Amino acid sequence: MGDKYSEILKNRNVKSSYQRIKILEYLDTNPCHPYADKIYYEIQKTIPTISKSTVYSTFKAYMILILILAELNMMSSEDFI
Repeated sequence: MGDKYSEILKNRNVKSSYQRIKILEYLDTNPCHPYADKIYYEIQKTIPTISKSTVYSTFKAYMILILILAELNMMSSEDFI
């Protein structure tokens, strides 16, 4: 399953890491309204060593990327994950 998320990151010129892939996977598979603290507590169950800083910076980077691409009309609504 990680290959799908690695490819998404690669296509958007975002460096791939295990933590980033797991965060992206969480966002994709959990239809709830995401917020960084919730993501941190859920991801920490599978990656106990992950820091809040990693989750916050990754989440912020994804949100900025989504906003920029949406503003430039480079993404369709199906691209939002």
